[in-house]
Amino acid sequence: EKDADEVRAIASITKLMSVIVALDTRMDLAAVVTITPEDYSKFGYNNFVVGEEVKAADLLAATLIASDNTAVTALARASGLPRETFIANMNKRASGLGLAHTRFVDPTGLSGNNVSTAREVLVFAAHTFALPDVAPLVRRRAYEFTSVSGTAHTIKTTDQLIGGILTVIAGKTGYVTDSGYNIVAQVARAGEHPVLGVVLGSASNPDRFQDLKMLSFWVWNNFTWQ
Repeated sequence: EKDADEVRAIASITKLMSVIVALDTRMDLAAVVTITPEDYSKFGYNNFVVGEEVKAADLLAATLIASDNTAVTALARASGLPRETFIANMNKRASGLGLAHTRFVDPTGLSGNNVSTAREVLVFAAHTFALPDVAPLVRRRAYEFTSVSGTAHTIKTTDQLIGGILTVIAGKTGYVTDSGYNIVAQVARAGEHPVLGVVLGSASNPDRFQDLKMLSFWVWNNFTWQ
């Protein structure tokens, strides 16, 4: 580890906590959600248009795989919680997990005021990755579906580790100007114990993936598990 307790902006890694809170409400993932103007985000990744009807399960997939800002905003609304209550629950969940330095002000991660530390990201990422509705999605390179209103979609992962030399068990990326390039991922290779790692503030998009690979190989080369 290096600077594991430094408080930093975490960008779209935020979406992992948003998913925890949405699923805490036991929302019906088969429910149909209509994208509203309030949901629509012109920033970052966006696969949907205002008025489109989408199943909540597909919004969940777009949130986790494509880091879609419209999808996570619509998912939060579909949870039935008012926006401020949803955000408050994100912070309550962080507090309940013992995360003293993690703070959220929006569900997308677009705000640089969504902050955590590498050590604390490990905690809530591990929790999210273990959820049954999440685990199959956070290792996918692509996801195809047709919205209820008839638009065919192919969404692609933002995680360039998937399909590479390592087996990606789970992963989530994040980037805003305030954060630099971030990733949290659990990776494995043949004969080795899986490694869950966090990189916050890499200098470029390729660097974050290379940094996480180098850290993982360092662990495998220096530690053994019985």
